[in-house]
Amino acid sequence: MYETGCESPQSKASELEAGAEFLQSSTALSTQQEKRLKQMGATVRNASSFLEKLKLNDEKEKVARNIMGKMSIEQLSDLVSFYHMMGKISSEVLEKKLQELVSEVAL
Repeated sequence: MYETGCESPQSKASELEAGAEFLQSSTALSTQQEKRLKQMGATVRNASSFLEKLKLNDEKEKVARNIMGKMSIEQLSDLVSFYHMMGKISSEVLEKKLQELVSEVAL
């Protein structure tokens, strides 16, 4: 059932019946139950967002690999040098900002 993404009509009907029974019941949800349902909803939304980001990252990586596969050795070497330099600059700026933050907190 999970591999093909199809549900049997019987399982769908039983889910609908359970949902209908829940909606028809006059039992009010406790605060804890409401909170848990909201958490579950947020978890599902966050998971969907996370999976979408993963999919987008995979697509970006494939495009980058395709482009780099067509680059010459010299171009790839220049690219590596550039990113190495950017990493060094980023580290220096980050270190400076962290030192400033520590100085502010010490005052």
